[in-house]
Amino acid sequence: MVSAQVVDGSIAVLQAGGDYLAIAADSKSFSRKGVSLHRCKIVALDDQLVYAGTGYTSYAGVRGAWDANDIARRHHRLLSKTPRGELIRNLADAYGASLAAKLDPDVRGHPEEGWPWLLTAALFAGFDENRQRVVIEVVVHQKQGDGGARGVEYSTKSFPAGDATFAEVIGETATAQEFAAGRTGRAQAWRNGLNLEVTGFGLKERLVAGAETVVDLTAKYQPDLVGGSIDTLLVSRGAGVKWIHRKPECVSSSRH
Repeated sequence: MVSAQVVDGSIAVLQAGGDYLAIAADSKSFSRKGVSLHRCKIVALDDQLVYAGTGYTSYAGVRGAWDANDIARRHHRLLSKTPRGELIRNLADAYGASLAAKLDPDVRGHPEEGWPWLLTAALFAGFDENRQRVVIEVVVHQKQGDGGARGVEYSTKSFPAGDATFAEVIGETATAQEFAAGRTGRAQAWRNGLNLEVTGFGLKERLVAGAETVVDLTAKYQPDLVGGSIDTLLVSRGAGVKWIHRKPECVSSSRH
């Protein structure tokens, strides 16, 4: 059985705009051993590229052990001499293929576990050698089919390379969707509160606050699934990677 957090038990939020990419994530994870509030879900792979992963992202069992953060780092090292634009896209594909292969034996061999369709989701976000924004989402999921052991595959989604402002949430998305829709009374209150908080702020501060707010609200209203300290990282076109908030467990994941 996979010893890892479940996809409904974690969240990572990307806020993109102009020269900046802000990513925030919670710290909660679930395994056979219980609940932990120390999982680091964001990794700065280099000065211009960040990885964030949610879902089934680690394993410890009869086939040994693996960790999705380490898989992302390893593929990044192997592709380090690839032209930047190709590197990020190739990295997303290599990561997706590796995670699908790692999870496939458990999904096929233990259908009684009631695996969700979505097994893990990840974001690779940064800038290429031409200073163009590159954001790719990787989703590892069960294959569609008629009953039985269907196996595991992955898919990717690339976001526009321009400087438009947008947000993407992976993992536990219910609160984020309510916030984005703004139709409920509390969603409107959340928005009003955020608007007051960022009055007078510049773009990068607004992006950071927006990403952290979605994680914080999800933890508040879905504490059984999301929680712990919030790690936040900002990638800028000019200055590169800068940690805004980082718990001790994230220190070893990057030199930045």
